[in-house]
Amino acid sequence: MSEENVTAVRRIYENFARGAVEEVLAGLQPDVEWIESEAEFMPQRGTHVGPGAVAEKVFGVLPVIFESFAATPLTVHDAGEVVVVEGRTSGVTRTGHALDAAAVWVLTLRDGRVARMVNYHDTDAWRRALVV
Repeated sequence: MSEENVTAVRRIYENFARGAVEEVLAGLQPDVEWIESEAEFMPQRGTHVGPGAVAEKVFGVLPVIFESFAATPLTVHDAGEVVVVEGRTSGVTRTGHALDAAAVWVLTLRDGRVARMVNYHDTDAWRRALVV
């Protein structure tokens, strides 16, 4: 199951990169727990439960803040039902500020779909891009 989980995670990042949000959401369990930083300046902050909440509170707010945005996986680590992704988030805000930040995403899969996603951001880089 481990190799299948890595493939499922890679597919999520590929779909996100091409803007196929519905396909990303289809890779999430109905009760997915999506955890972002609690930092007040983070537009997607908090814990979101269910694909609808992820669509609205995470994917829905990014285009409001960013002219362009990418979550780029660099290294994918297979840990069985957990897949750890080292990567970068980058983009340009609508006010013209650049974001280039290290990130680690820890995804727990159940039956080939993401049941839990924890996002570890370089919040200082996000703060510099968002708080002017």
